[in-house]
Amino acid sequence: MRNVDMGLGYFESAKICRENHIPIKIKYYPATYAVTIPVYRCFYEQEKFSTTHRLLYDICEQKHLRICGPATSRFEDPGMEHLKKPFYKSQWILPVIKPEEDIEGITLFSEMWCVYTSHVGPYRNISEQYEKLMDYCAEYGLKISGNPIEEYMISCANICGSENYITNVMFPIELPE
Repeated sequence: MRNVDMGLGYFESAKICRENHIPIKIKYYPATYAVTIPVYRCFYEQEKFSTTHRLLYDICEQKHLRICGPATSRFEDPGMEHLKKPFYKSQWILPVIKPEEDIEGITLFSEMWCVYTSHVGPYRNISEQYEKLMDYCAEYGLKISGNPIEEYMISCANICGSENYITNVMFPIELPE
């Protein structure tokens, strides 16, 4: 596989349902360019969450970058460790289309395969989705190859009312041969 610019076409449509059964899928993410911000925060600090989103969008606007995906957080702790800590470190990412010239502060993230599922609702019970993914990987012999990632499809940066948040929870994996 080769590095490619990520476009909106990489999102596959998924039926998000409010039932207990939200499917687990394996998905390819092509290499992507992104604006990044390191964050050290409490898991439920919504104000900081919104501020980080705003900072990412402001950087893109100032540098005339075209956004091509949702804000994402890549955690520094493996598994569900960040959910057990009062504060944790993560890298917040906003995917952008590759600029024509080199711009400071743009990072290229490698392509990857992920096992993922969607979480609908407030973040306080998101750990259930992490547990489902880890159980799925164990059941099917998938090796987790990186720390967890959350992709904020609909969050407090978009709407009020945490019952409507949609977050993709994922782990990078090595595909079986």
